[in-house]
Amino acid sequence: MQRSLLGFAILLFLISPVIFLLFSVTGGFQIQIDELLWAVKNSFFQSFMSAFFCLFFGFIAALGLIKTHQHRPAIHAVLVVLCLIPQFIPVVVVLISVMNGLQPFPMGLPGIIIVHVVSYFGMTAILIQNQAQEVLSQTSQAAQVIGSSRFMFYRKIGFPLLRKDLILIFTYLTAVFFSSFSVPLIVGGGRGTTLEVLIFEKMRLSSDWSPAVILSLVQTALLFVLSFLAIKGRAKFSKQQASLSWLGSYAGVFLILIIMAAFFASFASAVVDGLSQIGNLSIYGTDLIEAFLASLFLAFLTYSAVMGFLFAFCGLGRVPHYLDTFLNGYIAPSTALTCFGLLVYFPADFYWSYIKIPLAFLLLSLPSLYRLGWGEKLKSLDPQIQIARSLGAGSFQILKKITWPQMKSHSRFMSGLVATWVCGDFAISRILSTRDFTLGLIVESLMTSYRLSLASLLSLLLILASGLCFFIVLGLDYVDNRKFKN
Repeated sequence: MQRSLLGFAILLFLISPVIFLLFSVTGGFQIQIDELLWAVKNSFFQSFMSAFFCLFFGFIAALGLIKTHQHRPAIHAVLVVLCLIPQFIPVVVVLISVMNGLQPFPMGLPGIIIVHVVSYFGMTAILIQNQAQEVLSQTSQAAQVIGSSRFMFYRKIGFPLLRKDLILIFTYLTAVFFSSFSVPLIVGGGRGTTLEVLIFEKMRLSSDWSPAVILSLVQTALLFVLSFLAIKGRAKFSKQQASLSWLGSYAGVFLILIIMAAFFASFASAVVDGLSQIGNLSIYGTDLIEAFLASLFLAFLTYSAVMGFLFAFCGLGRVPHYLDTFLNGYIAPSTALTCFGLLVYFPADFYWSYIKIPLAFLLLSLPSLYRLGWGEKLKSLDPQIQIARSLGAGSFQILKKITWPQMKSHSRFMSGLVATWVCGDFAISRILSTRDFTLGLIVESLMTSYRLSLASLLSLLLILASGLCFFIVLGLDYVDNRKFKN
């Protein structure tokens, strides 16, 4: 009974922003169909094209990862790190680098697509490489023995075997880009308004809540369909040892190196330009130090909130089937909807931002963390939980002795990852805060006022704050594991 109530409470918490706004809207639901179709068209176009180019460049980059996987492990490790860097650094750093490297920058849908591709092509390459290692290992050796060419293998065997996996990865990427908010907010412009940005404009700029709620429900339904189709697109890490190096290509290595070299060069150029204007930062005085500390404080509040929720989730033991299905098919509610739901039920006073922002990240990140492997790890403990229950162990005893000790380190890593996102956030904080009190908000204000050089200079502090936050989390995990072993 307690497990059922806990599972139902978790489900209610995840959909609470929608419930809040549904009961807050008065005067009926009205929507302009032309406006809705225009925003949906923009969202689908940018998400489809972003996913397509990510898959295209990601496949070429994956050939480089395959080529170096076994015979060049050091090079392979470097390439993997380069591929993941855009995922771990604050999104404003990616925006600054891309916008500074492309002059004039194409605002609107083309700009959104370019930023998305730079951010996700590396992660896509890793997903494709893992899937190829899983699917092609058994056939590649036989094809190599009989003298098949690489082109013939891919045309007759490789692509047919990988087709389903590529479609699922494409669907997953489309769902992720469809719900993107921070990138369209900065580089979308008037012609690149997506559903997410339109919801934001309706609520924040026009105070038009009724159509905003309808737009949010439409977006959530579309996201649910897309993400449910992509459930099987999660990465499967290979257990095969067969070498696929002959199927790889150094062209993929060069592509990764060229894109990331251009990325770093562009960012370094922006920072150098910013150094020439460093005197202008004096107008902020001690505000920068306070913003740095505020960003770290928010990050650790969020870390604590996520850790607490994951601990409570582990109290379920075995994940109910309905909750597992829901989390696998539910990317997250609309970012704007979630934030404005919190605005309705929390005071507008500035200091409540320290409550609202961690709660928003908790609501928005939990479904993603569940699908990133946390849920699979928890479900893998089912046999141990069943044995413990058959021996008469209670729920709290199972949580204390079995579930949490094995989930704690993974939960800490996931919570630390969310905390680093908070350090570099500007989109969620822009909605929920009444002042620019974090580094991300200050950098975003500089970017929107066309002071890209100063923004790039301050983004170094963002990188420092995010890195410091993540390494503190890793240090806590190391110390805790050492204590446990001793």
